[in-house]
Amino acid sequence: IAAPGSVTATENCMQAPLPDPRRLPG
Repeated sequence: IAAPGSVTATENCMQAPLPDPRRLPG
């Protein structure tokens, strides 16, 4: 697991089946 708060968004996106770009933070 990467550092806390380092690749959190990336992991969430990768874990999600089809992460909508609108839900992404940013």
